[in-house]
Amino acid sequence: MQIKRIEANNRDLNKVKEINDEAFPSVERMSVEEMFTFPINSEVIGFYNAETLIGFSLLLFNTETVFLVLLAIDKRYRGNGYGSKALKSILSNYPEKQVVLDFEEVVQTAINYEQRASRKRFYLRNGFHETGRFTVLFHEKYEVVCSKEALNENSLNEVLFAIHQHTPEFEERLQSFPV
Repeated sequence: MQIKRIEANNRDLNKVKEINDEAFPSVERMSVEEMFTFPINSEVIGFYNAETLIGFSLLLFNTETVFLVLLAIDKRYRGNGYGSKALKSILSNYPEKQVVLDFEEVVQTAINYEQRASRKRFYLRNGFHETGRFTVLFHEKYEVVCSKEALNENSLNEVLFAIHQHTPEFEERLQSFPV
């Protein structure tokens, strides 16, 4: 698998849009154009099998944190280890930084409980650690996991604030909720 930076004029943007539309529910989906307009350092990277784009990721970062906003693998390639390879490449490209991501809270009453539980197992299996922290988007809680044992909350909050500037409906602070 090859990793390549994707620019706003990349020939594969239609494929990024196709993967994005399939992978994320409309309420959580960001347009491809939005991916290139954050008021913070950002990078859209593509995951390639030979010359075929099989997935992409959106990363936002500051001096200490990489926030993995989006990670999507084309449905035709899922289950073949590409997601794990993508995460490993992101972690190896930023060894000095904490890589942080969030996903829908795993609650048994959720319609997609199994999908949520599987997603959490995937991230934990690939080097991420629970933090006990959450973000909120459209009144839905998202569990925050981190590649480092100890989460640098101040650094992450800087990134979250930049996301809030870009997308005001996203809460600008890290939250803790009683268990």
